[in-house]
Amino acid sequence: MIPLAEAEKRVAGMQSTMAKKLDALKKEYDAKIEDFKVQMKAKDEELAKAKADATSFKESLDKSTEELSKVTSALEEKKNALDTLNASVNTPNASLPTLAEGLAKCKNPAEKSAFISSGKWRRN
Repeated sequence: MIPLAEAEKRVAGMQSTMAKKLDALKKEYDAKIEDFKVQMKAKDEELAKAKADATSFKESLDKSTEELSKVTSALEEKKNALDTLNASVNTPNASLPTLAEGLAKCKNPAEKSAFISSGKWRRN
């Protein structure tokens, strides 16, 4: 057995040692918590930037889709106009007289020659 004073001294020493260990652990965990908070803040900022980029990309995609739709419509209109023009070129103009009708209206050979060379007649 040890005297009471010696026991109290040992207990006080152990409490002091344990308090130092607890303080060291508390500091270590506080540092880890602060580091974690800094990492979380950095990740939040990164996420906010990624959200802003995604929104920007979506707006750009929507704008590009709208422009593509307009260009596609314009291309379709031009194609239809070209088809109409080609059809008109390949179809004789109904308002022009036929060669026989034009020649019948001419009174002399000079008028007939001028009519034929003008090209303002259609084939039968």
